[in-house]
Amino acid sequence: MNPYDSTDFTAPPEEPLYATYFKSRLAVQTPRSARNTFLFCVLAAGPLAIITVLAYGFGGGSGIIKTVFIAPFCEELAKIATPLVILARFPWRWSRGSQPVLACVVSGIVFAAIENLLYLFVYIENPTARMIIWRWTVCVLVHTACSATAGFGLLRIWRNAHKEFTRPDAMPAAPYFVAAMVLHGAYNAAARLI
Repeated sequence: MNPYDSTDFTAPPEEPLYATYFKSRLAVQTPRSARNTFLFCVLAAGPLAIITVLAYGFGGGSGIIKTVFIAPFCEELAKIATPLVILARFPWRWSRGSQPVLACVVSGIVFAAIENLLYLFVYIENPTARMIIWRWTVCVLVHTACSATAGFGLLRIWRNAHKEFTRPDAMPAAPYFVAAMVLHGAYNAAARLI
């Protein structure tokens, strides 16, 4: 196998060879491979949205616990799961820091659209025009803003890994992930009160 083949998904070497391996993988990335990675992340958001909404919908807990704590936690992780896994395992697949952020934003939009379809055609009987407008404006905006917030956490992971060509560390992104979950939970709590 060609060591510079961009489709090679074998395990990277242990330290101290990792930096050399990282640089060699990054050198062979093409705009096409970056587009394919981005497209994969966006397409994965849909199935993850359905699985997540169904999973916490059948779980235990009271309505307020699900709405304010469980749903934001599950949904925010689901929206960034694919870009995060790719960044953690194959950081060279993202040649620019804006790529995982944009993947998170678009994943948030796709996630919101699929969630809206589930709510408007499955969970809510005869939704009003106001409900439909609300779901397609405010709910999409909240999902997008939360995904963007978490995406900036991925940007921190990307910058740290690409700066020294080291293995990605998710700890610097944790505050961004928590902020996205808190923002989502606060919105859900306010919506319940309204």
